[in-house]
Amino acid sequence: MTYVWVDIFVFLIGLCVGSFLNVLRVRLPLEEPFAWGRSKCRSCSETIAWYDNIPLLSFILLRGKCRKCHTPIGWMYPIMELITALLILATWCYFKSPLPATLYTIGLIAPLILISFIDLEHLIIPDVISLPAIPLAVVIQLIVSPWPWQQTLISSGIGIAVGGGVLALVALTYEKIRKQEGLGWGDVKLMAWLGAYFGWQGVIVILLWSSVAGTIIGSLYLLLSKKSAQHPIPYGPFIAGAGILYFFYGQLVVSWYLRLVL
Repeated sequence: MTYVWVDIFVFLIGLCVGSFLNVLRVRLPLEEPFAWGRSKCRSCSETIAWYDNIPLLSFILLRGKCRKCHTPIGWMYPIMELITALLILATWCYFKSPLPATLYTIGLIAPLILISFIDLEHLIIPDVISLPAIPLAVVIQLIVSPWPWQQTLISSGIGIAVGGGVLALVALTYEKIRKQEGLGWGDVKLMAWLGAYFGWQGVIVILLWSSVAGTIIGSLYLLLSKKSAQHPIPYGPFIAGAGILYFFYGQLVVSWYLRLVL
């Protein structure tokens, strides 16, 4: 019974983290300060009261509209809060230990959620998120990895080089052939970041999963929306989704594959 209450507490913390990620999602692309300043309605500029800023609950009670001007708040807010809470709870259940769960939440899960939503809305992955995340990933790996620190550094270094290098090569080749940008450099930095966590083996799997998912879902979107093939589709959410999937299930998949082929 005690574990149930701990899980509920972690879920509520996750909702609060998701609420903060919403602040970053809105303010970072606009280069607005996020460390201070009360949240305001983007339509009427009314300062949002604390009781209208309770994660998930306030959206339900307000029926998704601003209390003053009744402008729709947008479904991105509750969706982001709920996804964040569920993934933070899943991270806690995966480790059942405060230190690794906290480190991976701060250094991997929460930033991946944030950049996915920003990329979906603005087709950018801010450097202010991805660049500091790379050395932070190396530090986290040094803390939690059971391997000697030299081996951990080598694995992260090769992962960064392979992850960033492969996508950089793809981006440069596409630009040279098509004379236009086909892959954002934010995606390159994102893959380098994941390489710091999962090494070159993880990068290969994440590239495969994200490419397959991006091709299928992107094609369906273009078909159903009747947009041209030149319409930009953010690749960051597919990389982030594949990275999160690998975080939870990657080792199981790799072990299964090795047993299959060996």
